Amino acid sequence: MKKRKRYAAGMFLTLALTVLTWFNVKPKIVQAAGSDAGVISVTANGDSTVTATLYGYSGNAGSDVSFYRDGKRVEGPVRVSVMAGKRVKVTSTAAIVLDDEDVHYYTVVISEDDNWSNNNRTLVRGKEEGGTKPPVDPVNGIDLVVSDIIWEPANPVTGDQVAFKAVITNQGDVRSNDVKHGVRFYVDNEAAGKNCASEGFYWSDEQKQGIDPGQSVVVSVGGSYLPATGQTEWTAGAPGSHTVTAYVDDSGTNATGDVNTGNNYLTKTITVGQAPSLEIPEGPDGGATVYTAANAYSNLSMAQNIAVTVNNQTSAVFLTEVNNARYWDWRWKDTTPTTIFELKEETGKSATVRIKMTSDVSSAVVRPLSSGITAKIVAENGEKYVQFDVTECGNYTVEFNGKSTGALQLFVNPPYSEWHNSNVNGYTGDTYVGLGEAWVGVPGFGGHVYGSGVVINNGNAPATSAYSGAKIEGITLLNTHDVSWEVQMQGQSNITFDYFHIIASGSNSDGISIQGSSWITITNSYIRTWDDCVVLKNQYSGGNTHDVTVDRCVFWSDLAQAMEIGAETNKYGCVGDPRIYNAVFKNSTVIHAFHKPAMSIHNMDNAQIYAVTWENIAVEDAQMGNNGGDGVNGDGWPLVIDITNVLGGELPGTASSWSTNGNARGSIYDITFKNIQVASWKNDTGKAPGVRILNSEWGGSVTNVKIQNLTYGNTKVTDLNTLQSIAHCQFTHLDAVPGSWPSATQSSGHDNSYGCRGSNYHASENFDTNNLTILE
Repeated sequence: MKKRKRYAAGMFLTLALTVLTWFNVKPKIVQAAGSDAGVISVTANGDSTVTATLYGYSGNAGSDVSFYRDGKRVEGPVRVSVMAGKRVKVTSTAAIVLDDEDVHYYTVVISEDDNWSNNNRTLVRGKEEGGTKPPVDPVNGIDLVVSDIIWEPANPVTGDQVAFKAVITNQGDVRSNDVKHGVRFYVDNEAAGKNCASEGFYWSDEQKQGIDPGQSVVVSVGGSYLPATGQTEWTAGAPGSHTVTAYVDDSGTNATGDVNTGNNYLTKTITVGQAPSLEIPEGPDGGATVYTAANAYSNLSMAQNIAVTVNNQTSAVFLTEVNNARYWDWRWKDTTPTTIFELKEETGKSATVRIKMTSDVSSAVVRPLSSGITAKIVAENGEKYVQFDVTECGNYTVEFNGKSTGALQLFVNPPYSEWHNSNVNGYTGDTYVGLGEAWVGVPGFGGHVYGSGVVINNGNAPATSAYSGAKIEGITLLNTHDVSWEVQMQGQSNITFDYFHIIASGSNSDGISIQGSSWITITNSYIRTWDDCVVLKNQYSGGNTHDVTVDRCVFWSDLAQAMEIGAETNKYGCVGDPRIYNAVFKNSTVIHAFHKPAMSIHNMDNAQIYAVTWENIAVEDAQMGNNGGDGVNGDGWPLVIDITNVLGGELPGTASSWSTNGNARGSIYDITFKNIQVASWKNDTGKAPGVRILNSEWGGSVTNVKIQNLTYGNTKVTDLNTLQSIAHCQFTHLDAVPGSWPSATQSSGHDNSYGCRGSNYHASENFDTNNLTILE
C-alpha cells in the first residue's frame, strides 16, 4: 500500500464527508464512498452531473479527485489543490445519468489522505445512515463481497412487508465467471452470518453474468425456502432490533471463481418500529346503503398493515397473490390487499371509504382515473387516513405514494346480498356465494352464480370453466396456484359475466379464454393476470369464436396482452373454415400495461379474423417494453396496438408451437381502432409505445385497418409520418405474396427490431391513417 504523505507544519489531511444532498429526482439510495479526502458534500445537479465540495488541506502537490458510478470511474483523476480552511468545488463534466428506478452509487474519491475513518456516509431515501468502509486496493483474483444491504420501506413497523436487496461488489482485479451469483438473505440468523440453510432464508439468483473488477450490482429477493416458500418479502416482526444477513456465492461450489469466501457475507441491523393502531375513528357517512364483511374469508390470509371502513363499517381486507415480473419468471410473486363491499346506488348518496395503513402515506390515487374519484389525506389526532367517496358500483384500484405495488384492489358490487334475501328480480336460489365467503375450488360455472364472495382456485388447470347459458355476477376468482387459464369456454355460447373479478399470478394465467365459443358478454368486470386478460381463440373446440362483447371493464396486465385475439387461432386444425369475427371491445380502461400490447391480433394459424373493433379505450399507464434496458428485466414490446399475421416463431417472443397448420396462412381485415387514449408511458425506445402491422413472408394478408383518434397526452397528429416520429412503429407490406416481396421506399421511423424484416418491407398504400391522433 502507498505510504501516506505528511504535509507542512505537521498537518495531516484529515477531511470528512458530512452531507449528501439530492435534488430534482425521486428520493433514492445514494452512497458517496470515498477515501476520506476532504469531501464534505456531494450534490446531484439536476439529472446529469455531480458536484463535490472539498475542505481541508491537500498540500502544495494537491490531490486527485475521481468520480465513479457503481464502482466504475466515469471521470478523473483531476488534480485539485485545497488550502487549509478553504472550500473548493469540483463538478463532473461526464454525464452521471441519474435513474428514476434503479439503485446506484455515486462516489467521489480524493487520493492521498491520512484519515480513512470518518469520510463515508450513506444517504438512504433522504436520511443519512451510518458509514461505509473506504475503498481498498483490489485483491488479486476474484473477490466477491456484499457491500450493502438495502430494505424498503427504510423504516419498517411491525406488520410491514419488507423487500430486501443486496449490493454485490467484486473487489478483486479479475471479472467473476459468467454463472449464477446466488445470494441468500437471513433474518435474525443465529449462525452469526454463516451460510446456515437450516434456519430458512430468502434468495436471489438473478445475477447470471460476471461482475467486472470494482463493479457493483444490485440484486433483489426472488423467493424463499423455509419456513415458507415463494415469499419475496419479510413480514416485519416485533418492535426492536433485528439482523439481516446477505451471503453471496452461496452455492458452495465456488463456481464464480471467488478466491476469498471468508468475506462473502454482511450483516446489518434493521430497526422495526411499533405499528400504529389500525383503528379508524368515525368519519363522514355518505348516506348510501352499504354491505360489508367485517371478519370473514376464513380460507384467505388477512392483511395486517391496512384497514378499511365504508360509511364507518369495517370492510375486511385479505391478501391475494400477484406477480410483478415483466419476464417469464414465476418467482416474483407478491401479495396485494383486496376488499369487497356492496353499494346500493342512490341519487345524492355516497359511500365514504377510509383507509388506514401502518406505513406512512403521503399521497393516494384512485384508478381508473376516468372515475373522477379524488383521494385526500386526512389527519386526525396525529394519525393519517386516505379518504374518498364512491357513488357508483365499479372496480377501483387505490395506489399509495406513487407505487403500483401494494395497491388496494377495491371491488364495489351491486347489493347482491339484499337482492338475494328479498328475492328481487329472481336473485334467490341458484348458486349464491355471499359477501365474506371464500370457497375453495369450483368445477365449473353453470346456471346463475352470483354474490360478492370469493372463489379460490384449488390447483386445477384451468381453474374453472363456464358453460352455455351461464350468468356469473359479482364473483371474485383468485389464483393461488401456478396454473393456466382461469376461466375457459370451449364450444360454449350465451354466457354473461357482470362485475366479475379475476386476480391471477400463475404461469399462463389467461383470465377469460374464449375458445370456439359465441355470444359471450363481459361487462363491468376487472381482470388482472400474469398473462392475457381476455383472449379469443379457436382451440380444441371444433367451432368458431364470434359475437363477443367486452364493455366497461378494467384491465391490469402484468405480463402479456390485455385484450388479445390469438395466437392459436386454429389449434391442431380444429376448424375446417376457421374464423374469428364480430368482436367488440369498448368503453374500457387498461390501468397498467407492463409488458405487451393493450390491443392485439396475433393470427399464427390459418384463420380469417375480421370485423373486430376497439372503441373508447383508455390506457392510463403504458409501460410495455419498459424492460430496464438490460435484456434481463423484461422482454416486452413497446406497442399499444399490434396486428401480426405471421407464423409462430417468426417474431421474437413467439413460439413455433403456436402454429400447428404448417405454413398455411390466414387473413386479417376490417379492423377498427377508434378513440384510443394513452395517458402516460415509459419504455426503452425513447418513443411512445406505438403500432405494429406485420404480415408473414409465407403469404396471407392484412387489409383495411383503420385507426381513428389515437391520442398520447395532448399532442395531436393526423398522418402516418407524425405517428412514426412520436411512437415506436413497425410496418410491412400488407399484401404479401410468398417469394415475391414488393419493393418499397424506406419509411420514416423504420427500424429492424421486434420483427421488422428489413428496409424493403413497409406499410402499403391501403393502410388507412385518416384522422389519426397522437397525444403526448
